[in-house]
Amino acid sequence: MTPRIVALYSDFGFGDWYVGVMKGVILSVNPQATVIDVVHTIPDHDVSAGSFALAASYSYLPLDAVVVAVVDPGVGTERRIICTETAGRTFLAPDNGLLSGVFLREGHGRIVSVENDEYFLKPVSSTFHGRDIFASVAGHLSMGLMISKLGREVRNVKRFDVPGARLSGGSLDVLIQWVDWFGNLVTNCGEELARELKLIWGRFRITGVEGKSVSIVESYEAVGVGELLAIVGSSGYLEISVREGSAAAVLGFGIWSELRLTKA
Repeated sequence: MTPRIVALYSDFGFGDWYVGVMKGVILSVNPQATVIDVVHTIPDHDVSAGSFALAASYSYLPLDAVVVAVVDPGVGTERRIICTETAGRTFLAPDNGLLSGVFLREGHGRIVSVENDEYFLKPVSSTFHGRDIFASVAGHLSMGLMISKLGREVRNVKRFDVPGARLSGGSLDVLIQWVDWFGNLVTNCGEELARELKLIWGRFRITGVEGKSVSIVESYEAVGVGELLAIVGSSGYLEISVREGSAAAVLGFGIWSELRLTKA
């Protein structure tokens, strides 16, 4: 079946024309494509956050989708652009670790280095490969172009690991790996460990935060409006939240903050 859906991830935001131009290029190549804006507010240049965003959401995209991820601080350098097929989808991204989360969950099949400029816009800007390479190549992929046409097969690609939460003695060390629109702090504590903490702790304190303890709950309504809570969110990780408020604003933590939790 010919892929018709192109899903976009980037750190471009919506204040400029960059996202719209990428979509225009895709549709110029394939007017029948359907383009999904998954997220364009990945923190600027933050490849690790982009990798998390991909890992948290790609499995909900249709099979045969072309997934284009552009968080690319190395644009214009000798860094490669890679394309691979895995989890029933085609992924196109810079070779900077952005696909690490996907590879960790799915493994990967053949990976090619995107080198065939037959499928690029000309001339290629040194600052906007999202338009001239990613979008154009994605348009062709959405029409059924085989990834083998893009370049040579490669085996060694960049990847990194985000460490899991560490429970030691009476404390749990966690990392905030995403802060969503509502100010929820998404930790790297997975669901299984979070359920265990609910049983053995029930509540916890955050080292350095005075006078506040946090209940591990099943729904936001388990606490009063404005109160802190912890809950397993839709991405499968423990999130620190405020009912009808922003935990990021209340606690002052942001992405990649390291926290130590102890039983209350």
